Amino acid sequence: NERKALYDLGQSEEVQTRLRNEAERRHAQAKALQILSETRAKITQAVVLLRGRDFPGADALVAGAPLIPPSPEAADVFRRLADWHALNGRWSETVERASYLYQIDQYDADNYPSLDGFRLGTALIEVGDMAGYDHFRRSIISRFSASTNVIYAERTVKMALLSPASEEQMQELDPLIGISAASLDGLTLSRETASYLRWRMISISLGEYRRGNYELAESWARKCLTESPPNARRDATARILLACALFKQGHPGEARPELAAASEVITVKLRDMTSFRPDEFWPDWIIARILLREAQGLVL
Repeated sequence: NERKALYDLGQSEEVQTRLRNEAERRHAQAKALQILSETRAKITQAVVLLRGRDFPGADALVAGAPLIPPSPEAADVFRRLADWHALNGRWSETVERASYLYQIDQYDADNYPSLDGFRLGTALIEVGDMAGYDHFRRSIISRFSASTNVIYAERTVKMALLSPASEEQMQELDPLIGISAASLDGLTLSRETASYLRWRMISISLGEYRRGNYELAESWARKCLTESPPNARRDATARILLACALFKQGHPGEARPELAAASEVITVKLRDMTSFRPDEFWPDWIIARILLREAQGLVL
């Protein structure tokens, strides 16, 4: 009887423990759902505030928000707030908003996932967080390296090579550089395609430069500059890559004027980022400035 009593007691304690664990699990689940509901409500409120251009109000509302499942509405809020902080030179805040955005933006509309990577990658470098940038670089290589989409390929190359990469990373990026270059083989640029395909040439030139293929880097940069129509931020970036490739081939006298021309355009433009037009993608200018700093350390 004593043995049976002890057995029954043990069984009772086990049942009590199981019931207590189940109650705790349900409580945690309810709490998580409550937090999710509150966060989504704040994001909905932020949408309304942004319609009225109340950026400070919307930003304060979502500051410190816990991560939620991917949502186009939330992505749009954090994208607009990241842009607002960037255009006002608040790079730490830009990193916070762009990091949240990059984690929740899993949607393919307008290629936003790859474009949003530029927001985060450039902001990380602007705050000097190179360890954070390298972590980001690894994530985008993992996320897009198997893609056969040429737009993702060219953007991944550019995002991942804003600073020199490791040999292993370059090997992973090699196929994407190849996909980008192959897409232009024998292609005649039309007025409709010239603009965006010249951006692809920037990625290829940067990729070849990082691979140490300086003649090819020069060739792609020159091709980008000879095609029309002109684009100030793209042409400045092409001139920087051209200057670096020329310098590496032993032509510093040719490199310096190209770098000076790019530097003047970038410096003037970035004196006041709040004057940017809505259709100007600010990461393009920051990429140019990042590469300019590297080139000045090399060429000057």
